[in-house]
Amino acid sequence: CVFATLLTLAGTAEARVEAHFSSVRGVNLDDVLVDAWALAEGAARRGEPATIDIAIFSFTTQELADELLRLARDNPTLRIRVLADLSQLSQSQRHMSPYLEFAAEGDYRGACKVLPSRYRRACRDRLEVVLEGALLDNIEVAYKYYDAYVYGVGGRVSLEHRLSELMHHKFVVVNGEHLVTGSYNFSPTARRKNYENLMVFAGANERDLVADFAAEFEAMWGDDEIVMLGAAVREWRRALIADMYQALEE
Repeated sequence: CVFATLLTLAGTAEARVEAHFSSVRGVNLDDVLVDAWALAEGAARRGEPATIDIAIFSFTTQELADELLRLARDNPTLRIRVLADLSQLSQSQRHMSPYLEFAAEGDYRGACKVLPSRYRRACRDRLEVVLEGALLDNIEVAYKYYDAYVYGVGGRVSLEHRLSELMHHKFVVVNGEHLVTGSYNFSPTARRKNYENLMVFAGANERDLVADFAAEFEAMWGDDEIVMLGAAVREWRRALIADMYQALEE
């Protein structure tokens, strides 16, 4: 049923399994994410290990990015890692992965470059007030990279989607104990228009499932043959494209 309510499959101390649907009137899947992230903030405030590991293909919702910045600012022991796809690397099209990168480094001009020009000054002013130049070294952003660059019209080099080896996951692991996963990209379109879902898994009975997703994240994050931090990927891309233009001239 399109207008099915929240489905709780299990709610005991041993297992927590929930399904959330954007087709339900009044349901905002961003709230499901923020509620999960709050568990990490609670752990950090109790002095416990606190982590948020995010693997997400499309991340263009600024409110969610700003919440991650706030969590990092207020909780220095909370480690936040975001793994994105190469297609999200550019400082344009409201890509929030580079926004997080540059904001965490105190480069608010670079962060706000992802927005249309008419919004950039207000964005910079707001970040300066909220973050006050703080360096948030507890936020890391990495990208799955692959050579899918081709010559386009006029010899212009661009990323060809049909050749891409996408990092298409959409999941979050919080404190190594809670999993949120589903169809939902972190985008205004997904929130406002699409029929999407998110599922939450936690508790002793779900420990193996959560551990499997945590292991997948660690395997990708630790594999420098497919994943690099943002600065390294930009240098790799710059060198690759330069070589392609040089080859075209020869």
